[in-house]
Amino acid sequence: MRGKIEWTTDRTVETCGISIPVAQTLRVESDTGAGASQAFGGVRPEPMWRCWLKLFVWPLAIVRERVLYLGHGFLHRMFAQRIRALQDENTVFLEVGCGDPRLRHALRGDLVYNGLDFAFSLFQLWRFKNNPRVNLCMGSMTDLPVKDKSVSIIACVEVLTQIEDLERVLAEMKRVLRAGGTVLVTASNGHSRKFAARGPAPFTKQFFTFDSLGAAFEKAGFKVRQRRMLGKWIQLPRWFSAAPMQLPITSKDERDNNYFVYELEA
Repeated sequence: MRGKIEWTTDRTVETCGISIPVAQTLRVESDTGAGASQAFGGVRPEPMWRCWLKLFVWPLAIVRERVLYLGHGFLHRMFAQRIRALQDENTVFLEVGCGDPRLRHALRGDLVYNGLDFAFSLFQLWRFKNNPRVNLCMGSMTDLPVKDKSVSIIACVEVLTQIEDLERVLAEMKRVLRAGGTVLVTASNGHSRKFAARGPAPFTKQFFTFDSLGAAFEKAGFKVRQRRMLGKWIQLPRWFSAAPMQLPITSKDERDNNYFVYELEA
C-alpha cells in the first residue's frame, strides 16, 4: 500500500480491542460527550448491538445526502472527482476533520486513506479496524501530527467555520503540504439566507463571506486555483425534515449560496 502517513506521535488509545494513534497535545477521554463540544476529544463509546445496527442502516444516511440532498453530500462528490483527477501512484492524501471517511472511495486501490479528527465514535473506529487502507488518528488541526512537506492532497469539508485559530490551522496545512500540492476546502456561508433564518450550526466561530475566505487563504500563502459558491437552500417544513435541503446549483446572489468551495495550491 502506498501513501500511508506515519503519524508523529507515540501515544495510542485502546478501546474495545481497537488501538488508535493520538497526538501528544490532544486531551482525550472515553465519554459519550467526546466531540459533542469543542471542549475535549476522544472516543464516544457505543454498545456493540448499536454498531451492528448502524452498519446496516448506514447506507440510508448516504441516500439521504446524495439523493435527497438533505445535507451536503454533493460536496464530497465534487471533491471525489477532483481527487480522482489529481492523484497518482505517489499521492499522499490527508483529510482533516474527517468524521465519516467517505472520501476514501475516491482514492485508487493501492493508496491509503489518512484521516484525522479530534473525536471518533466507537462505530467509526470499529468499521475500519481491520482495513489496511484506512489510517486514522486523533489530533488537532492546530497541531497536525504529520511531518513537514509530506502530503500532496489535503481535503477539509465543512470544518473551518468551527475553528477559532484559523491562521494557525492554515499555517499547519501549508507546513505539511508538498510544494505544488493541493488543498480542497469547503466552508459555510456565514451570511446566507439559511443562516439568517435558522441560525448558524453549533460551535460556529467563523462567519465567512466568499471574499473573506479567499483573503484568509492568500494571507496564509496559498494560491487560489479555482473557487465557486453553490448550495441553494430549499426551505422545508420542519415536520418533513429537520435537516436542510441544499441543491448543488450556483445562485447569482451570494446570500443564496450556502457553501464556498476552494481549490488551493501551496
